[in-house]
Amino acid sequence: MENFSAFVSQPSALLQNINLENEMGTSNKPPKLLRMEDYPSWADKFETYIQALNYETWTAVEEEYIIPKNENGSNYRLSQIAEALLNKDRGNPDMRKSKMALLKKEFDIFTQVKGETFAQLVERYCHLVNEMKRLGNDKPDYEYIDKLADALPEEWGTFILIQQ
Repeated sequence: MENFSAFVSQPSALLQNINLENEMGTSNKPPKLLRMEDYPSWADKFETYIQALNYETWTAVEEEYIIPKNENGSNYRLSQIAEALLNKDRGNPDMRKSKMALLKKEFDIFTQVKGETFAQLVERYCHLVNEMKRLGNDKPDYEYIDKLADALPEEWGTFILIQQ
């Protein structure tokens, strides 16, 4: 119990451990690819994870990777594949505009949902902010901070006031 209270009293340590688990993986979870630009370092970590998990499986892959062809029949370069995946993920301009409008509206009305824990609130908020940034809508930090502070329960008001 002593270790638990020390761990809980240091939320930054908990966050660092979660980030490290996401980056490096655990015995039952592979490392996560959180951003496309992290792909090169993630690929090395993922390969190491798979090899450590089951090397026989890793060596059993006998077929060579075939580079995708573009509409002209020539091979895509790796940078083109990453860009194509990114563009496909973002969608066409009309879809991006529609999704951005929806995210802006969701951001404007963001608040804690009844029965939602603090961790769930923060996770939902971080996902929303990441989606907005991914689509190119980057607000000043103070707007993000104000929105999260406004979403917290009323009993947090004094704590937030002290922090300002």
